Amino acid sequence: MVHPEPVCRRCRRPSSGSTLCSFHAQYGKNRTAVRRGRFEPTGDRYCRPEAVKVVDRDERIVYRDSVRNADFFLRGRKTVTPGESSPQTIRYGTVAISLHWLIAVLIVVAFYLGWIMTDIPGFTPVKLRYFSWHKWIGVTVFAFSLYRLSWRVVNPPPSLPETVSAWQRRGANVVHGLLHVLMLAIPLTGYFYSSASGIQVVYLGIVPLPVIVGPNEALKVFLRICHVSLNYVLLTLVVLHVSAAIKHHLVDHDGLLMRMLPFVK
Repeated sequence: MVHPEPVCRRCRRPSSGSTLCSFHAQYGKNRTAVRRGRFEPTGDRYCRPEAVKVVDRDERIVYRDSVRNADFFLRGRKTVTPGESSPQTIRYGTVAISLHWLIAVLIVVAFYLGWIMTDIPGFTPVKLRYFSWHKWIGVTVFAFSLYRLSWRVVNPPPSLPETVSAWQRRGANVVHGLLHVLMLAIPLTGYFYSSASGIQVVYLGIVPLPVIVGPNEALKVFLRICHVSLNYVLLTLVVLHVSAAIKHHLVDHDGLLMRMLPFVK
């Protein structure tokens, strides 16, 4: 009776009497190291021992056509296919993407509440409830914006593609800088406006925030004008920001929008 030659159950190549070839037996031992970036798969997909090499942690490059899921564990790093000289789509990290969309949703809700609550006459319970929610969201946006700014300093965002012109780079830097400033300035002006009105902010109805300024009618009017004006400036910048992202996606096809979208690998 002729017994079939043993083959690897993963790559179907001849193995030395076991269910795995020498490469896959070694890969199973070093799977954690591969996922953490200490090893980088290159060349053939799974089957050559020389397809694994040690690389510097600061130079992690994950080939899309390599060990499955490796790009997921190194998300935010450079992603290229074999033969490419430079990456075209470099995604943001998971933390940066999560903070971006969480803050965006909170700003939309806060703007909507601020828009409708000012049209409610008198001081009805519904209006007071909207005011409280508006203030709580503002405090949350301020805290998340501080954290996002510190995260951005420690983890710089990926650079723009070479197809983006110099004036577009300068414009993007200016818009992003103004957005970060406004995400901090608008909650502060609203907080000071509430204090100048003689109303203490109690975050989530549990944590009373300190009153920085006392009741002051002139300061109250000034802070209200600043708060409303800055919100309209923020709305204008958001429209520019979204329009530019859509233009890069539909016209330039450079992948700028895809690198910030969640649930996209």
